[in-house]
Amino acid sequence: MSSAESDDNEVEFLLDGEEFFAEFRAQVDAVVAAPAAAGTYLRLAYWAADATCPLGPGGPTLIARLTAAAAAGHQVDIIVYAAWEAAAVRGMTGDVIERLVGPAQRQQAQQAADQMAAGALALQTAVNLANAGLGGGAVPMRIYLEPINRWVPGASNHQKVLIASIAGQRTCLIGGFNLLASYYDVVAHDRALYPMHWHDTAVRLRGPATSDVEREWLRRWTKSGLPAVANATAQVAYADPQTGAARVAIATTNAEGWFRETDIQARLVREIAAATDYIYFENYGFTDPTLVDALIARLAAPAPPTLIVNLNNNWPADEAAFKWFNYVSWAKLALSTCTTCTVPDPGGLGGPLVLTRATATRWRLRQDWNFWSTWRSISSGIANRNLEDDALEWALPDGRAGTTRLRDLIAIDGGVRFYAPTAVVAPAGPSAPAYLHSKLALFDDRVAMVGTANLTYRSMVYDGEIVAFIDDARVAAEIRARLFSHWNPRLPLTPDNWDLIATVNAIEAPDRTYVRPLTIADLSQVPPQNPLGFTWM
Repeated sequence: MSSAESDDNEVEFLLDGEEFFAEFRAQVDAVVAAPAAAGTYLRLAYWAADATCPLGPGGPTLIARLTAAAAAGHQVDIIVYAAWEAAAVRGMTGDVIERLVGPAQRQQAQQAADQMAAGALALQTAVNLANAGLGGGAVPMRIYLEPINRWVPGASNHQKVLIASIAGQRTCLIGGFNLLASYYDVVAHDRALYPMHWHDTAVRLRGPATSDVEREWLRRWTKSGLPAVANATAQVAYADPQTGAARVAIATTNAEGWFRETDIQARLVREIAAATDYIYFENYGFTDPTLVDALIARLAAPAPPTLIVNLNNNWPADEAAFKWFNYVSWAKLALSTCTTCTVPDPGGLGGPLVLTRATATRWRLRQDWNFWSTWRSISSGIANRNLEDDALEWALPDGRAGTTRLRDLIAIDGGVRFYAPTAVVAPAGPSAPAYLHSKLALFDDRVAMVGTANLTYRSMVYDGEIVAFIDDARVAAEIRARLFSHWNPRLPLTPDNWDLIATVNAIEAPDRTYVRPLTIADLSQVPPQNPLGFTWM
């Protein structure tokens, strides 16, 4: 599905599991209570879902409320990603993977695929059991365990969508949340209640844009071979500027056919080029080279915007490679905007050299030709040793010159920094990194993006993703205000003072949730053990 735009939509921002799961339950309950009709149904598509997931603290389970909808005579259709590579990694594809990246990576891919497959099968079993207990007048639930037509290890259908329709009028939820208990956290991120500090975001959509969301759901459901009726009901247009009237573009990533859909990436590049005040990214990872290159170009142009990249920095051991990929993105952006950087003495005779960007006679990023940086939107597969040879070429007025790999830089001072949030027991207590799972971007209090896509190569180029671009100043400003106060309730954050306050936070940590700048020590200059550079991230 190419990017589709519509006017007069109602948009509601949902912050953290406290708001998302309450809204999810409210939409399901509304369908349960509605009279049976052809235009009343539930359609779900999730990367992961657990039948026993409670819909809020002490709330009913997912399977209980879906079963109630079916018992009330409403069709309930569920798509869940099935990790088909669980078998593929054991077979011929797995042999190829092992030759390319080694047995440890093959075993890691196998374990992840087995876990995903087990979760999908458990949900299917729960649905079948629930169907067996339904009485007369009920409509059996249907579930499709969807494979992805893509051989890249780790590729998945990563979309997370609820469509709740009553008499043909839809409400859609799109965001980073899977239907798992671990995704729940209160907005205050109180460590005493929820030690994981899971931060995530979503949007509730009503209006014409829901037709575009459902079109993508139907594209996926069609692969199941099961029938599904398209909802042709004209959606209510919301004209009140206080509650609706937003222009929304639904964009996707899809690499299942001959030609890729990279509409999310293309729209982000466009918004980066158009930004004049600030650009804010809040994401699980920031590793897509296309976005990095677009930002470097915009920051080098006249009147550059302020760039804020707020990242997860709470990595489990099996995803530690993100620290390397995020480092490479930060180093490239920082080198294009910094005051100085420190490199090892290329002659090996003295101490480190401090290079001043403004006075250097040569200052150029060298990015080796590879599939990652050159064919990024038409081919995945193999990158050149995970970017480990990308380097800074430099020369000084005194004639000294050299080429320093990004992984060998000692320090970068000034310029773009990345940030990470920390959560604290409210109102005071020990702190811990927040697990930032949000997939969000803001441009100039003008456009907001919220959805399922990480800002990574796989999400931009070959995973199945869906996002809403909301072209509405009121909504964008509201999201920015909520997030900035959320991340620093003690002092008001703005795009202009973000770096200053984050720096103060690093010196004297507040007693509530706060952001701080990341350093080289927080990231990693060690490439993952991955000889031919598979594009895992």
